[in-house]
Amino acid sequence: MNGGGGNGGSSQGLGYENGTRLRARVVSTDDGARQFVGWRDTELEFDCAFNVAEDGARRCLPTVLIDPTLSPDTYFADAGCSTPVVVLVGCDNDPKYAVRIRSNVCPAEYEITRLGPRTETVFSGTPGDCNEVSSPSFAYEDLGAEPAASFVEGTESVE
Repeated sequence: MNGGGGNGGSSQGLGYENGTRLRARVVSTDDGARQFVGWRDTELEFDCAFNVAEDGARRCLPTVLIDPTLSPDTYFADAGCSTPVVVLVGCDNDPKYAVRIRSNVCPAEYEITRLGPRTETVFSGTPGDCNEVSSPSFAYEDLGAEPAASFVEGTESVE
């Protein structure tokens, strides 16, 4: 199987092939060893992995996870508690998207959220009673849902 797609590079049987939009992320060593570590969506510019999206299709989705222990209306970016913030599990350099696992379905499905800038000041409460709180690490403005169809769809098969 060719791992280099149209650029002529070879995976030497490592089990991947680049597409026009998805490119393999590979770790290489000085002695020539190579290991496939994931995919990069070159159009939307983020690292991704195949999971089931909220539309039921298997898609290459962001690997950045929204903290599942917090409800979507826990934190806000403004003193009026009207601009939602999501808190991420772990860190990533300026992520554009994150996923939230839908806990009420099996197998698990992922909802995709567009992320705004990182938020240093965070508020909690309701619009009538909103107070500044200690900022959790990795808090970003929630710009709303991103349609699942924006992400590359794949088909799983047994070969």
